[in-house]
Amino acid sequence: MERAARFDGASPLSLRDDGTYAEFTPAEIYQLKTWIEERRTEDSPFDIVIGGPVFNAVHDEQARATLLANAEAGATWFLQYVWLEDDVDSVYASLQQGPPSLE
Repeated sequence: MERAARFDGASPLSLRDDGTYAEFTPAEIYQLKTWIEERRTEDSPFDIVIGGPVFNAVHDEQARATLLANAEAGATWFLQYVWLEDDVDSVYASLQQGPPSLE
């Protein structure tokens, strides 16, 4: 993260003790944002890219609330991770629906 702070963004991952991925909480995103801001010497924008429930946020209020809380904490981009075991037709349908509105 020290190196990322010198550039224009980061897409950090959080791992549990068992090696599986964990989602960042708004508090962790805010902590990361604050940490980066304390170390940045550039005035240019810095993106924090976080994985989140992008596909579900189109129709699911809780998923949308999760993205909004993460955005308020400092996340600037959200990625929907697609895994090998995901159903291709379902992923394609989710892509066709377009991005969620966070306004």
